[in-house]
Amino acid sequence: PLIAIVSALGLATEAHARSSDAHSGGTSAEAEAAWLKERMDYLRTSRPTAVNLFHAMDELSAVVGAAAAAEAASGASVL
Repeated sequence: PLIAIVSALGLATEAHARSSDAHSGGTSAEAEAAWLKERMDYLRTSRPTAVNLFHAMDELSAVVGAAAAAEAASGASVL
């Protein structure tokens, strides 16, 4: 579980840093969802045997997908 927790924390830190750009630049929900999914794929490859990491990334991917598909979604709302 610790690997999944630290990975999620690192991803949250990256997303927070990126969110200031999303607020000012008006990036699309799809672009931010794609960025998050790319980062999650990278985290999966970092520890291919970490089962909890895969479960956490699957759950987070579902949340990101739902946020991006929401009506009037923006890049900032996905991040």
